[in-house]
Amino acid sequence: MPMDTISISSVHPPQVAGSFYPATAAALTRHIDRAWQASRSVGLHAKMAVVPHAGIVYSGAVAASALRAFDRPERIKRLVILGPAHRVLLRGIALHPAQAFATPLGEVPVAWRDMASLRALDDVRVDATPFAGEHSLEMVLIMAQRLFGDFEIIPVLVGQAAPELVEEILARVWGNEETAICLSSDLSHFLRDDAARALDAQTRNLIEAGHWQALEGNNACGYVALRGALKRAQALRMRVTGTHFTNSAAAGGGTDRVVGYGAFAFEYPGVAQFDQDSRESMLSVAGAALRFAVARNGQVPNIVAGPCVSPVMTAQRATFVTLELEGQLRGCVGSVWPQRPLIDDIGANAVKAGFADHRFARLPPDELERLVIKISVLSPLAPLTFAHESDLLRQLQPDRDGLLIQEGHTAALFLPSVWSQIPEPRDFLAHLKMKMGKAPDHWSSALQAYRFTVESFGGPIPPNQGYHLDGISIQP
Repeated sequence: MPMDTISISSVHPPQVAGSFYPATAAALTRHIDRAWQASRSVGLHAKMAVVPHAGIVYSGAVAASALRAFDRPERIKRLVILGPAHRVLLRGIALHPAQAFATPLGEVPVAWRDMASLRALDDVRVDATPFAGEHSLEMVLIMAQRLFGDFEIIPVLVGQAAPELVEEILARVWGNEETAICLSSDLSHFLRDDAARALDAQTRNLIEAGHWQALEGNNACGYVALRGALKRAQALRMRVTGTHFTNSAAAGGGTDRVVGYGAFAFEYPGVAQFDQDSRESMLSVAGAALRFAVARNGQVPNIVAGPCVSPVMTAQRATFVTLELEGQLRGCVGSVWPQRPLIDDIGANAVKAGFADHRFARLPPDELERLVIKISVLSPLAPLTFAHESDLLRQLQPDRDGLLIQEGHTAALFLPSVWSQIPEPRDFLAHLKMKMGKAPDHWSSALQAYRFTVESFGGPIPPNQGYHLDGISIQP
């Protein structure tokens, strides 16, 4: 629809002031400030976040935690909010024709000039009707008004839509550091407290692992937007971390019909870096797991994270653990896909590198104190599209990309560190095919390839600290 055929003159008024949050600016500001004080900061650098949208007394602290992941709020000049339609059956995507959205904290202009490309998409329409009484966008907006500076918004109401449509919408409004993207969604709805917590934990695992196809309406009311966002995040190899979780029962509601809330941050792989304390904790977990296994004939320990442990350490991640002895490889085992919390994966792979890498004998006690441990945390694997081998080779980035190839039930993987030994892409791929059990010149239309990046660090095995490590317990 051409820009000049749309009446862009109205202001969309508050829809849930006085019910989901106080109707006066002073009272609302006090509630948001209390939510900020109860929120959590884990030092992330988000481009996109999942933000809950329940009443402010229920999910305000989690919403504040989600927005805190945008570590440079003063640079944000445009906020894209995608929220689910709760009040009407909406097919496709709706944009509001208003020139601004109003709340008790003031008016926020709509970035209509940046929305022209969205209106050209099939299944996207300009229609104010689905926005009547809707809270999913407004609850994010009031928090952003208090926590950010001056900005414009792109409000997008999401109904029944393919993930590819959401992915395309995000691509068109993605922008640079001036643009932040919020996916408005609560988690489970109307289960008993124990069942809600269990389902929300499963949903966290799905989101952090990037399993967008598995998300359904029982996981999150904003699952349609989440699917498309996770699909885009996978293509960009973004790291997703859940940072704060609670539910309505914990906020004083009943325990029979509980709603869950979660905050998630999406980071680019280049900025998603662990701080030094987290790296040292991971190395300590690997070292303690190896000491445990040496004392118990190679047994993999159970790793238990206490409530004070950062959610960064318990997010679903895939890792490789490499052991070196006197400068030589002593074992290397890893996970290709995220399947368990980060510290669990590190502990299990450290033990397997010492006791289950069939290229080496099992790790004896006298080698333990001389080990160097290296940990590689993988980004999500991004599928590569190619027509022939030359096409695949052109896409590889030496010294940066790790590569997984797969054909049928066989697969092989090289970490990016292998480029130092095999610097030419054609040789790199040939050796990887041989690792998979194929000839170096093998080619098949059934061959699949995925690339990834890693964050790698390491050092000598840490001194023996026992089996209790700053809130993390190593147990049988």
